[in-house]
Amino acid sequence: EYMKSVASWINALAETDRYLLFGISVLLSFVFFWILKKITLKIFIKFAAKSRTNFDDLVVEHKVLQKILWFFPILIIYNAAYLTPAIQAFVQKLCTVIFVFIFIMGVNSLINAISEYSSTLEKFKGRPLKGFFEVVKIGIYIIGIFMVIGLLTNQSPLALLSGIGALTAVILLIFRDTILSFVASIQI
Repeated sequence: EYMKSVASWINALAETDRYLLFGISVLLSFVFFWILKKITLKIFIKFAAKSRTNFDDLVVEHKVLQKILWFFPILIIYNAAYLTPAIQAFVQKLCTVIFVFIFIMGVNSLINAISEYSSTLEKFKGRPLKGFFEVVKIGIYIIGIFMVIGLLTNQSPLALLSGIGALTAVILLIFRDTILSFVASIQI
């Protein structure tokens, strides 16, 4: 019942008041992020210092947790966008694109931490894992780019991928001889 009364109060507000309330929500989301970051990082850094493994120290060093914590203020802004019906779709789409970027940056930092940690392990010494991790990061970037393009154009990322696949097939047919001679020159 309390939530219904809050919803009816928000619906009764004038449009300028709704934008002001949205601005306050954005400001409070960043204050919440700052407080959450301070508390969470202190706890995690203390935990990392006490643990015997080096991996959590690398997670702190590569700022994985700091990047993941950005989800919370963006989520608050995404949910507060209903206060501004005129720009709600734009704000929510922008927040979704930012979610993708945050996810990519967080996974990139995590892969960097895993790569650095695996290079310290004895069983992985002398193995070319760095190239493997770089290929994984490139794949994540490509997937992220397709997701962002799909979000901005309101297309399915799979439809974009299939279109690029068809384009690649046509290019391969057109430039078949050129590609074959290029590959042959590299092999020699």
